[in-house]
Amino acid sequence: MASSNHHIASLNDTTIMKKAKKHPIPDDLDSKPPAKRPRKKNIVQHDITIPIDALSMVMEFLSPRELFNAAFSCKTLRGVVTTHMVVKSAIVHGRHAKRTMEELYALMTSHSIHVPSPLRLLRLSCGKRCEICCLGNVNFVRPRLGLFACWDCVTEWLTKAWNTKWVRYGRNENAYEAVFRNPRVAASGYGSKNYMLSQPTTDASGEPIGPIVCFDDVDKMVNHIGGFDD
Repeated sequence: MASSNHHIASLNDTTIMKKAKKHPIPDDLDSKPPAKRPRKKNIVQHDITIPIDALSMVMEFLSPRELFNAAFSCKTLRGVVTTHMVVKSAIVHGRHAKRTMEELYALMTSHSIHVPSPLRLLRLSCGKRCEICCLGNVNFVRPRLGLFACWDCVTEWLTKAWNTKWVRYGRNENAYEAVFRNPRVAASGYGSKNYMLSQPTTDASGEPIGPIVCFDDVDKMVNHIGGFDD
């Protein structure tokens, strides 16, 4: 019995020694075990290059909101956007975007506002908030102004009233009326007052927006010897 126990003990010792050789105990017990290498996954990458011309053709069929998301996803697609593309999308899909294009077309036909860039047209067709205060709800650009502004911003500081009851108007009435009646002057007459943009305005990107002729330009044009059309 004793010999059998001794034989079993020797077998256990031999097994322990073999395991110790395969998995030696490190000197530093606090050391972390080696990190496992991640298995390589079979990843198939497809390098597909779509021509810019093909992308521009696809973008012409997008709605204004979809076109906006695509254009502002990267610099390359922003360069693809054209005025024709934005106007076509707004007219085809209608609603407020179409109304905005119609108002801007009337103002640009009379050459009374700064011509918007394609990206500005796209922002205007998708706008929902006032571009001045970013608070008021707006559906389309303001007639005679071409600005995507709420009523509070228009009445409080964007516009200024030129009163025909002023003395200088009576002294040179014909010259002032020639200015106000010129189609290139975006003035909204109401009674004895002509409401105009108070000062030149730019949007957040620095692009000139709104009417070309402002409140302070009226007296300058009347006093100009060469006349308004020069």
